[in-house]
Amino acid sequence: MIFPDYIQEFDAMQMGKRIQEVRNQKGIKAIDMAMQLDMSTNQYSRIECGYSVCTTKVLHKIAQYLEVSADYLLYGGEENEYIKQLYKLIKGKQPKEIEKMLQVMQIMAS
Repeated sequence: MIFPDYIQEFDAMQMGKRIQEVRNQKGIKAIDMAMQLDMSTNQYSRIECGYSVCTTKVLHKIAQYLEVSADYLLYGGEENEYIKQLYKLIKGKQPKEIEKMLQVMQIMAS
């Protein structure tokens, strides 16, 4: 199996394990994930097993559907509870709404 220089096989496998763990914790079936991502179950399985590296677009979709950061899926570590809460607040909002929320936060932070 050949991976690009910027990613090692171990990283792809670890990312796949994290995706699978979060999916299982949320009670989501692999077939449902594959359907959400508009791919075959075989393609999706290869991502979870670390045999295929997904595109950034697919990684973004996976992170959104699982409600975790792409950073967590890529590198692991603990998901910060504040980040989770912020994500839930902005999920589904239009860019202008998010900009207003950021402005309020910047005012409050100063």
